[in-house]
Amino acid sequence: MRSALDQFERCVQLDRSIPEEAHLFALNISEPGWLADMIATSLSFTYEAKKTLLLTRDVKVRLQQLNNLLAQELDVLELEDEIHARVQNEVDKSQREFYLREQMKQIQNELGEGDIFTRDSVDLKKKVEAANLPPEAKAVT
Repeated sequence: MRSALDQFERCVQLDRSIPEEAHLFALNISEPGWLADMIATSLSFTYEAKKTLLLTRDVKVRLQQLNNLLAQELDVLELEDEIHARVQNEVDKSQREFYLREQMKQIQNELGEGDIFTRDSVDLKKKVEAANLPPEAKAVT
């Protein structure tokens, strides 16, 4: 029962669709069969898994089955949580880079430097004008 409660607590922490009250309610159940039934109905197991679990008469076997299902569910929830954390980290990183680039543009404008690409093209244009090119080359530029 303790193992099932520990795993169920972790599921409640990871799965936002399960209310915290479900775990509190489960903590107050002292009958092993009722605990297994309550946890089985709270989680999104397949219909067949729930049916098999609920029809098992031996409470010890039912709790073992429940612990196996909870372990599988935890694996999935932890993987989802890890993926979500990675995605959030990448989004945060991208937003930070965008914000810093915008700040850099504003600072360059404030200093009169302007955009680095614009500055480079202006420099090249001045160099081309300064070079005494024949009229055919000037027409191309």
